[in-house]
Amino acid sequence: MCFGSMSLFSVEQLSEMALGLEASRHPFVWVMQWIPKGYEERIKDVGMLIKGWAPQLVILNHDAVVGFVTHCGWNSSLEGISSGLPMVT
Repeated sequence: MCFGSMSLFSVEQLSEMALGLEASRHPFVWVMQWIPKGYEERIKDVGMLIKGWAPQLVILNHDAVVGFVTHCGWNSSLEGISSGLPMVT
């Protein structure tokens, strides 16, 4: 899940996304700057958080990745399409 470096979500919105991912119990990788207190410990068995820049194309081409939640920026769109992944935009 990546929303780009220019996204501006409120703490409440980020908290809801974090809680939704946690409740899903599905494996995920989320590139984000802000992390709710205690979140990393709670999701350590199912999720991976990357703070800051991430090698998005490498991640998207990994065999374990089956979908991509994206903000639809030009690079993310091209990388998601070239990786052959279904995208939630």
